This record gives sequence, structure tokens and C-alpha cells, in this order.
Amino acid sequence: MRTCAAWGVQTTRTDDPGVWIKKSLIQNGLEHHVGNDQTQVNEAPSQSDRKICAIGVQVSRGITSHGIGLNVFDAAFPPPPAKVYDFTPAQKESVSYAADTGGYLSWGFSRIVACGLEGKGVTWLAREGERGPKDEIPLESVAEVLAQEVSRGLNVMKRDGKESVDGVYRVQEADILSPPDA
Repeated sequence: MRTCAAWGVQTTRTDDPGVWIKKSLIQNGLEHHVGNDQTQVNEAPSQSDRKICAIGVQVSRGITSHGIGLNVFDAAFPPPPAKVYDFTPAQKESVSYAADTGGYLSWGFSRIVACGLEGKGVTWLAREGERGPKDEIPLESVAEVLAQEVSRGLNVMKRDGKESVDGVYRVQEADILSPPDA
């Protein structure tokens, strides 16, 4: 959530798994964020309909694996006059559809039911951010902020006698596949 906030995207938790875009309501010409403790909107908060990040945990044979999937940008955004993907009428009705990009995230996400939740969709950082959906967000910058925030979050949860995260390091594929020095 803090990683999304670094790019001006406000997110929230819901009863559904993952991280969701914080809905806004427009009332009397003023914007009120649903779920914000300071909101003066009298309506009950509604659930968000656009998921931006999935978090998963798997336990197999006593080994725990963790995964985070943060959707950053629609990498297939074609520069004009390139052809965009063909969308069916049903896809154009999907919450995940983004007419302004026409790329594969919009095409792919509009074909699935996100996490099995009917009426919900999937979105990405560049689509929801303060910049336009066509603006490039440096993937390495997002990865760096995400790694720092995960590290920070783990250290906040640290208890006495438990390990902490001392730093975040960038590892390249060649670092893993290279033979050790003789």
C-alpha cells in the first residue's frame, strides 16, 4: 500500500484478499475517499472493485513460499498507429477494461474473473496514478520501493529474539548462475 502511495495511488484493504484501489465518491462537488476516517459521507463504505496487488502464501512439505504481484504498467501499450487488441463487448463492460491503453493487461484482465470475485476487476499502477496511463513508470524504481517497504513492514512486526531484515540487495540472474570464484 505504501509502494502505491509513492506513486500517488491510494489503496485500501477490504474483506477480499489483496490490495484494492480506494474508491472515491463525489458528493456536492467534493471528493470523499471511502474508508477514510475523516470522511463526512453518510453512506456506508462500499468495497473497491479494482485490485492492484495480490499477495499469496503457500505451504508445501513444511516449506513456506510467499509471493507478491503488484501490477505496474501495461507494457504492451502500442505507440500510434500500432494495432491494439480486439475487445469483445463483454470485455468492454469489465471493470478491468481501460479504453485509453488497449494493451494486454486491459485485454487479459477483462477476460478473467479476478480472484473468483464476480464484478471485481484488476488494475495497474500507471492506470490509477497521478500521471496518465501512457506515462512510463520505471519498473526498477517500483521494485526498489516495494522491497524497502516489505523490509520495513517485516521489521515493524519483529519481536524480541527474532530475526530482522538488515538490508535489501539487488541480485541479477548472472549473480546466481555464475560459478563461484575458485
